[in-house]
Amino acid sequence: LSFMALPYLPASNLFFFVCFVVAERVLYMPSMGFCLLIAYGFHLLCEKCPKKLVWSVMVVFLLSHSLKTWNRNWDWESEYSIFMSGLKVNKRNAKLWNNVGHALESDNKFEEALSYFQAAVQVQSDDIGGWINVGRTYNHLKQYKEAENAYLIAKSLLPRAKPGESYQARIAPNHLNVFLNLANLISKNVTRLEEADSLYRQGKCF
Repeated sequence: LSFMALPYLPASNLFFFVCFVVAERVLYMPSMGFCLLIAYGFHLLCEKCPKKLVWSVMVVFLLSHSLKTWNRNWDWESEYSIFMSGLKVNKRNAKLWNNVGHALESDNKFEEALSYFQAAVQVQSDDIGGWINVGRTYNHLKQYKEAENAYLIAKSLLPRAKPGESYQARIAPNHLNVFLNLANLISKNVTRLEEADSLYRQGKCF
């Protein structure tokens, strides 16, 4: 039981937030404890119950889990399929919606990707990366006004300086792309070059 529980605790989000989706990679060690527990239980049952009955149950158990493993293998066929399998069981995780969008975006399916990026910001409205994804996809679709609005929302979510106060704020480096993306978009209009220049300078300040 300890072999099942203790290796899983660091990824369980119980004691501190680890900010990633629980997946097979964090269950390798706990699954060893599960296998040891099954073997120990099988040994105890063989001493107390008819062996034929215990072996019959064990065979059914092994076949059912083998079938489950076989079906799970198909989820790993592509990035799209693995993240879609995650969405089937957890639709309240913005990262999963974004990951499906990225998989579609890499195949140049921008309209489909946009729907998933929009779902991500609906699930988590303060997701800066999600709004950047929305803006970038609108830009690919040549819907520049919508792209600018999405970038402005992402920019507004960045921490702002508080006059007269000293504090620290953690900003993901990729979130600073909002300045670059927004400036590149605005610079397409020659009448807004000064505004674009100001955005480039703001990005450097971070």
